[in-house]
Amino acid sequence: MNQKLLKLTAFLLILIVALASSCQPEEPKEIEYTILPESLNFDATGGEDGFTVSVKSPAIVESVESLSEWCQVSTSGVAPVNVSVRIDPNTDGPRNTSVVVNMKLGENKTSVTVQISQDGAEIEYEISPASLNFDALGGEAGFTVSVKSPAMVESIESLSAWCQVSTSGIFPINVSVRIDPNTDGPRNTSVAIHMKLGEYRTSVTAQIYQEGIWVLINDVKWATCNVDMPGTFAAKPEDAGMFYQNNRRVGWSATDPMINSDGGTTWDNSYPGGDTWEKDNDPCPSGWRVPTQTELLSLQNANSQWVTRNDVSGRIFGSNNNSLFLPAAGCRAYDNGSCTHVGTHGYYWSSVVAGNSAYYLAFSSMGIVAKNHAPRTYGHSVRCVQE
Repeated sequence: MNQKLLKLTAFLLILIVALASSCQPEEPKEIEYTILPESLNFDATGGEDGFTVSVKSPAIVESVESLSEWCQVSTSGVAPVNVSVRIDPNTDGPRNTSVVVNMKLGENKTSVTVQISQDGAEIEYEISPASLNFDALGGEAGFTVSVKSPAMVESIESLSAWCQVSTSGIFPINVSVRIDPNTDGPRNTSVAIHMKLGEYRTSVTAQIYQEGIWVLINDVKWATCNVDMPGTFAAKPEDAGMFYQNNRRVGWSATDPMINSDGGTTWDNSYPGGDTWEKDNDPCPSGWRVPTQTELLSLQNANSQWVTRNDVSGRIFGSNNNSLFLPAAGCRAYDNGSCTHVGTHGYYWSSVVAGNSAYYLAFSSMGIVAKNHAPRTYGHSVRCVQE
């Protein structure tokens, strides 16, 4: 009897445990799904594209919705669900949104998102010319800005006080740029053009470059122009200036008829005194001096090329915006002052004397040399260096 009771009791306990287990709520099952592709990208023109949503049965896609008005969605099919995404044209900057996919498995609900991105509007414009170059004297030049409607130019501003801008017209906009004289080295700035298309704004720049009164090459500050009348520079780098005999402050015209800075017309073929180019005889402006042979050699060692600049032949030393132009002004002969080699050769004095001769820099289209010396009564160009 006891054995039967024990068996019955054990059976009842097993039954109670089983019934209790069956009453426990099931853990929510994870919804298995695949979305391909996981994101979409559109250009500014918009258009239509799509993705598919596959869920493992018995889970279902309950709904699909866009979070932005400019992105519309529609669906078709069941397994998989095909989601069509239509994007409006964009007249603003880049933008992003999401498409929400709501899924359900029994009482378990979950949502996932598909990322939608769209490029911003591109403003079509043209700046002509895209950059301006001024010499040390400054002056005025300009460029035009054309933008494709409905984009517009909101404002134009210079980024430096020494560069002033004004505008006129609409299609295109004419931008006048006025540059102050430069009494220092080369400098750069930009003119900013601010444009707008709808709520989208962007800015572009026109580059402004101005030559200085000096250029730094191999640690030497070179004047950008030849010496003209004693104590003055020529107006432009292409100008020949005047010719000088070594250790003399009297300038001679670089073209005929021959005349000197004192008004004389008779060539002085007597040899100058002194064992260097003396300071009192230096024709360079205050703060400048005639270069040494070592400095001319450093210029020779810089990159150079034969060019024609504003119809004047010569050599450019250095590179890019840090460059120096020396015109091939020729020279005047040591004995009678006749003008020779104009446009084909350049001759530039150093301050270093070798007896009745002095060292100089010579160049042509064929090359350059700074190791030769010539009679000091030659009339050569002078390109100063800063003291």
